[in-house]
Amino acid sequence: MSASLNEPAASGRYYDGKVAVGRHVVLTVGTDGLTIAAPDGQIVDIWPLRELGPVARDDTGMARIARADAVAAVLCDDASLVAALRRRGAGDIRRGRVSGWPKIAAWSCAAAAAAGLFFWLGLPLIARQAAQAMPVAWETALGVNTADQIIRLLARPNGDTCETPEGRAALDRMTAQLTAAATPRLPLHVRVVDSKLVNALTLPGGEVLVLRGLLDFAEHPNELAAVLAHEFAHSDLAHPTEIAIKSGLGALTVGLLLGDVFGGSAVVILAQSLMTAGYTHEVETQADDRMLATLRQAGLRSPPAAAFFERLVKKDGDVSGPFAILDTHPPSMARADRLRRAVPQGADALNQGEWQALKALCAMRRS
Repeated sequence: MSASLNEPAASGRYYDGKVAVGRHVVLTVGTDGLTIAAPDGQIVDIWPLRELGPVARDDTGMARIARADAVAAVLCDDASLVAALRRRGAGDIRRGRVSGWPKIAAWSCAAAAAAGLFFWLGLPLIARQAAQAMPVAWETALGVNTADQIIRLLARPNGDTCETPEGRAALDRMTAQLTAAATPRLPLHVRVVDSKLVNALTLPGGEVLVLRGLLDFAEHPNELAAVLAHEFAHSDLAHPTEIAIKSGLGALTVGLLLGDVFGGSAVVILAQSLMTAGYTHEVETQADDRMLATLRQAGLRSPPAAAFFERLVKKDGDVSGPFAILDTHPPSMARADRLRRAVPQGADALNQGEWQALKALCAMRRS
């Protein structure tokens, strides 16, 4: 299939949902859909326009484009591409002719302008203040409910977590070491999800999801300890709660415009926003600073964690040059350099028996 040449090409970053690092792609809107291609022209994917969810802005101001039933997403700041999608009705739930269109168009423009101001000016301030003021019981309930939904989505077809007595004991021991060193504001609840994606997700209320792919990729317990310390820092700073509030209010606004306030569009936007949370470089660096302080306080040596990011670069490449600002995480090699110098001497988070029990946590589900 080939895309129409009537629409201009635009640059963006493609996140496949398997790793947190995106890659540079070229986007074109054509009659076949949204074509996603590598810089050399090789087609990565083509998303039919009717399968796209509502185009929304993430917390960095980038437009997020995604299929309604998938984890993968594209981030792009090219206004012409977004306009091309809208001209072709991408993600528009209501299609068809409506009488009195001039008046409807005027009201739609006014609503869109108001929504734009709300997204750009109102949401960040409201979310930041609400995240700090939210009662613990509310935040905990939000985190548990969101985690359960994401687990059902990621751990298909079973929609469940991995659990063995030995593996859970090892994970609890690692969590206890880190929390004793960092003193989090909320109790942390870590679950392992049977998903091949190499990632970990921090949700409101101290909910942390470690995906099985991350356990498979990690080769040393201190690698996982560093990742968990980073995620715990996000929780302690209420970053996921802030994103959830932004996404929830944004989903409500989109629902009002689409006449689907409590339907699928709101759920899709909230789930995708939390699974592909786009923190700024400043926020990610802040979490990294706390992660290093936690490892130092816990007496856990950090060079093994540096090896994790070095292997990640070999697997998926790094982000540097003109597109570095488009990626939400600091370049992996820069993280590796910091970790290699931070705590050169120290202990391992688990012994070999505990580590193997933790890595085998999902083994029985796959047997």
